[in-house]
Amino acid sequence: MTASAKTSMVDTAVRILAEEGYQATSFSAVLARSGAPRGSIYHHFPGGKDELIELALNTHAERTFAHLGQLRGSGPEDIVRAFTGAWRQGLIHTDFAVGCFLLAVTASAGPGQLRDRTGELFRDWRALLAELLEAGEWISPRRPGSRPSFSRPSRVRSRFLAPSTRSRCSMSWPCSS
Repeated sequence: MTASAKTSMVDTAVRILAEEGYQATSFSAVLARSGAPRGSIYHHFPGGKDELIELALNTHAERTFAHLGQLRGSGPEDIVRAFTGAWRQGLIHTDFAVGCFLLAVTASAGPGQLRDRTGELFRDWRALLAELLEAGEWISPRRPGSRPSFSRPSRVRSRFLAPSTRSRCSMSWPCSS
């Protein structure tokens, strides 16, 4: 079993999550779309589907954070352009078939370790964006212990971020706790 089969399965899981959600990201679907041999799924993911999903979350998050990290020292316009440009590129590349894989897990995985992990990743993502924007002096530095807030509350934020982050900050603007 090669590392490339594992990588292919993880990348395929991210794509299926973003297109169809957690429930549709079955071993069978991952194998069919990745072309990996059936035995490799049990070899690489003996802990089952949630082990695959968690690795997919972590792997894609690492790539996203690395991409955002390359923006250190950039101005706020460049940060926002790169951030939104990556989303636009993904949507266009897939003919608008994909959404946010973190939201997909939050919405359909149910309470537990995976939802908790998406909450951690959302917090890390927001913190990194805040750090980048603070460095560019676009937003004022946060008080110790406060969380960054970028937009007014919406039903989407309340519906998805609140359960994953277990935070009321997802439901209010500006965030004070």
